[in-house]
Amino acid sequence: MVENDDDGLMSWCSSVLGVGHVQLSHNGDAGRHSPGQHRADLLKVSCPQSTSSDCDSHNRNSYYLKMHRDPAHFSNEVHVYSKWMCGDLSSTLKAPRLISALGFCAESCIKSRGPSSYCSENTSTTSGVESAMLLKTTNKVTGVGGCICSCGCCDSSKGGGHGRRMVILITDIGGIQASKAELSREAKLLVWFQAGKALSKFHAAATGACFGPASLECGIGVGIPDAGLFIATEILKTTANIQRLKCPFSAEEEDTARRAAEMARMLFCGEQPTPCHRDYCPCNWLLDEGGAWKGVVDFEFSAWDVRATDFARFPEWEWMSDPALMEAFSRGYGTPIRLSSAEWAMQIHISRIRYALDAISWGEENGYKGFVAEGHAALQYLHLSCF
Repeated sequence: MVENDDDGLMSWCSSVLGVGHVQLSHNGDAGRHSPGQHRADLLKVSCPQSTSSDCDSHNRNSYYLKMHRDPAHFSNEVHVYSKWMCGDLSSTLKAPRLISALGFCAESCIKSRGPSSYCSENTSTTSGVESAMLLKTTNKVTGVGGCICSCGCCDSSKGGGHGRRMVILITDIGGIQASKAELSREAKLLVWFQAGKALSKFHAAATGACFGPASLECGIGVGIPDAGLFIATEILKTTANIQRLKCPFSAEEEDTARRAAEMARMLFCGEQPTPCHRDYCPCNWLLDEGGAWKGVVDFEFSAWDVRATDFARFPEWEWMSDPALMEAFSRGYGTPIRLSSAEWAMQIHISRIRYALDAISWGEENGYKGFVAEGHAALQYLHLSCF
C-alpha cells in the first residue's frame, strides 16, 4: 500500500470510478527503461467493489495511475489516448484506454481560454467515460513541474499553483513486457512481426496538418508542415546542440549528419504528418503468459512525425545487433504505399541517423555516457553501411 500524501489521488480515483474505496500499490516498471532518467511513477489501482462496464474485460477491477514528471509527456499522452485512440483503434491496437486525466488547469484557466481549448472542462466519450483533456477537480493535490498552459494559472508567481499533479488513469490490459519475456527464437521473431503489424494500424489512425508534438491539434507547441524541412531541421538542430556542448564529434560524423539533412529535404517530400509512438520498442510491448502479442503502452513521446521514425528509435539498437528481428518487424508492417522499397529503406536510414544524433545529444546533456557511446557507434555503422 502507498503510505504518503496520495489520499487525494485515492479520493479522485474513487470518484471517477464510482466506487467507495480504492487501493494503490507501487509498480516498479514505469519509466525505468529510459537510460538514466525516471520519467513517471506508476501506481496499480485496485477497486474490488467496481462493477463499471467501462472496465477492461480481462482486468475488470484493475487500473493504472500514471503520474508524469514532464508536462510535455503528460500533454502528449493525454492527447494520444483521447484523440488518436478514440473509437475502435484502442481495441484494435490493444492499448489501454484513458479513463480520466488530472492536470494543472482548473477553473481560472477554463475561464480564460474557454471549454473548447486544451484546458477544457469535463467531457465524456461515447462510452460515457470521463476523458477530459485536463480534468477540473476539487482535490488539491500538490505535484511537480510547471504549467503547460499560456494563462499562468499554475504559476505561483502569478497567483496560481492549484492542482499541480499530472496524472492519467488508464485501464490495465495485463501482460508482461516483451523485453522481460523468455522466448524461443521463433516466438521472438513472431512478436516482432506482430509489433510491426500493430504499428501499421497506429500509423493509419489519423493524419495531421503539421509535424511536431502530439498536442499540436490543441494549440500546444509549434509545428512544421513540410516533412523534408522538418527532418532536416531536426537533424541540424541536434547537430548544433552537440557542437554547442563541445563533446567529441568527428568530421566524419558531422559530414554524415550534414548529408542526411540534405537528403531528407528531397527524400521525405510528400510525407504526411503521422501519429508516431517514438518509443516503440520491446519495453513497451506487452505479451500474455504464452508469449503472444497483448498490446502497446506508454505514449508520452508520441508526436506527429514521419513513419520511418518508429523503425529507428530502439534503445537496444536491434537494427544493428539483430537485423533478423527488424526484418520480421518490417514484414509485419509492410512497405508504405507511394514509396519504392529503396525509398523506404533510405527514409529508415536517415531516421536512424537522426536517432543516433539524438542519443549523443541527450546522453551528453544528461550525463549518460553509455548512450553517447552507442550513438557514436550507430553513426559509424550507418556511415559505413550507406555513405
